[in-house]
Amino acid sequence: FSTQILSPFEGIGIDFLDQYWCEFSPDKYSDDLYPILDIAFPLSLKRAVKKRKAEFLAGRYCAQKALERTGQPIVPIEQGPHGSPVWPNSIKGTISHTDSMACSVICMNPNVVGIGVDIEKIVDTETLDLSRDLILVADELPLLQHSNLSPRAIFTLIFSLKESFFKAAYPIVGEYFDFDRVIVTSIDAKAQIIDFQLNGRLHPYFPENMSFQAYYAYLDNNTLTTLVFLPKQA
Repeated sequence: FSTQILSPFEGIGIDFLDQYWCEFSPDKYSDDLYPILDIAFPLSLKRAVKKRKAEFLAGRYCAQKALERTGQPIVPIEQGPHGSPVWPNSIKGTISHTDSMACSVICMNPNVVGIGVDIEKIVDTETLDLSRDLILVADELPLLQHSNLSPRAIFTLIFSLKESFFKAAYPIVGEYFDFDRVIVTSIDAKAQIIDFQLNGRLHPYFPENMSFQAYYAYLDNNTLTTLVFLPKQA
């Protein structure tokens, strides 16, 4: 059903992350894999299509493998009120998947208060045209003319970055917030680093114009991933 792949973030010098990445085949999925892999089948998926069940299983399998690397007891990663993963108190974690790739990245470092990862297929031109104004703010539009990356790749990166930040910040903020609360200010294609800041005050922990950096990488020619981790404030 799944095959481990190398993390694209292994070489960025962050030694406090435990992570597991895999490719999986939805065609090889069956409900029997949940007990075989010792993963609880959630009631919310009882009527879900095969593809959704496979994606959820792959994500939770990656989470289980990442937890194994910490040496901590393996516990089920339940779903919170809005479907987000609920991690043990000592762990900050995140899960993402496409229709054939999945990953989980976790952290036990007390100086990290949130972590988010996202995997996205690069959008086509039609999706870019239809979604541009829903995802991007005016200050981000010039980034679409990046000299080293296509507009479709830039749009995908910005969308993915905002998804990753949401995953990292949501446990602190405790509520949904819109894409326009985050502004990407620059993308370094050589270092594969994204600079971004908050648009207004998001939460007492996240004041107006607070700045961050994130990492990105290609998983293949058509798939990008972003990683955000939020350091504890002094």
